[in-house]
Amino acid sequence: MKRLADFDWKDKVALVRADLNVPVRDGRITDTARIEAIIPTLRELLAGGAGVVLLSHFGRPPEGSDDVKWSLAPVAKNLSELIGKEVAFCKSLDQAQRPASGQLLMIENTRLNPGEKSGDETLAKRYASLGDVFVLEAFGSAHRKDASLVATAKVAPARCAGLLVEKEVAMLGRARQADRRPQTVIVGGAKISDKLGALTALAADADRVLVGGGIANTLLVAQGVQIGKSLREPDMHEAAEKLLASCADKFMLPSDVKVAAGFDSAQIRSCPVDQVAGQEMILDIGDKTAASFAAAIAEAGTVIWAGAMGVFEKPQFAAGTEAVARALAESSAYTVAGGGETLAALRQFGCEDRIDYVTTGGSAFLEFMEGKQLPAIEALQ
Repeated sequence: MKRLADFDWKDKVALVRADLNVPVRDGRITDTARIEAIIPTLRELLAGGAGVVLLSHFGRPPEGSDDVKWSLAPVAKNLSELIGKEVAFCKSLDQAQRPASGQLLMIENTRLNPGEKSGDETLAKRYASLGDVFVLEAFGSAHRKDASLVATAKVAPARCAGLLVEKEVAMLGRARQADRRPQTVIVGGAKISDKLGALTALAADADRVLVGGGIANTLLVAQGVQIGKSLREPDMHEAAEKLLASCADKFMLPSDVKVAAGFDSAQIRSCPVDQVAGQEMILDIGDKTAASFAAAIAEAGTVIWAGAMGVFEKPQFAAGTEAVARALAESSAYTVAGGGETLAALRQFGCEDRIDYVTTGGSAFLEFMEGKQLPAIEALQ
C-alpha cells in the first residue's frame, strides 16, 4: 500500500473515507474515539497543503431517507471542536464541490445514497470526482464492499492508506504473528455465529483460548451441560462440537458462573457451571473462573481479546469482564483488544491506556485476525 508520505499534498484534494459511525444517545455523541483516531491524518494532510473531503457512513438508514437522526451533522460539529478548525458540512452529494487547500468538508452519510451498499461504480465515480487521492482511514469498515470503500478506491486517480489504517495493519499483524509465546486468545460476547471463523482460526494458532459470555454457553451445551434459560445458539451446537473436538485441550470454559432469573433480578447466586437451575440465566463468569482466566493471562506472551465475559453494563454482572480487563492491563504480554463492547469495558474499568493496542475495528478486527483479506484494504494494493 502507498502511504501519506508517498504524496506531495500541496494543492491536492484528499478524499478521506473514515469510519465515523459513533454511538449517539439523546442526540449526543457518547464516544468520540473514532473521530479522534482520524485527526492525525487530517492534520498531516492540511499541513501539507491539501483540501480534505470526508466520507463516512452512519447507522443503518434506508437509502434515500431524509430523517435527521441519520445525519452526520453532529459529527461534523464535534470534529470541528476537536481539531480546532471549521468543518464545512454538505447536506448532499449533489451539492458537494472540491474544497480549496486547507479546507475541511464533510459530506452527508454515504448510506443515504442509492447504490452505496451494492458498491455501485457510477456512485463511486461521483465520490472520486471530488478528490485527487483516495485515503482509506475506515479500518472498522474495511471488511465491507460499499461503494465509498472498494469501488471508489479502484476508480480514484490514486489511493493510499491513512495513518490509522497503516498503524492498524502493522499492530494487528504483529499480534497475529505472535512472536511472543504463549499466545492466549480471549473471546466473549453473545453469538458464536459472529465469531466462529475467527475463533476457529485463532484457536488453531493459540496456546490457550479463554471463552465467556453467550459464546461459552453454546460451547457448554455442546459438552452436554444444562444451562437453564441462558443465551445460546441451538443451530450452532454441531459447529461448536467440531470446534471443541479439533482443539479441546486449548479451551478454558467457565467452571463456575453467576446466575439470576433475569438481568434486573435481585436474587443472584454463584454456582458450579453444571448446577444452573432450569429458570436461571448465566450472566457472568464466576470468581474461580475469573481467577483462572487472570492466571492464564499473566503467563501469556501475547494476548488477543474480543468480547465481554458477561452483562458487564450491569454492576452485579461486571466482575468477570473487569477481572479480564485488569489482568490485561497488568500483563507484561503484548496485548491487543478490539470490538465495541471490549472498548467500552476497558474504558468503564479505566484500563484502556494500559493495553498495547486497542483497535477501532470490530468485525474487521476479527476477520483480519482470521487471516482474511479485507476488501477495502485489498483495493489499496
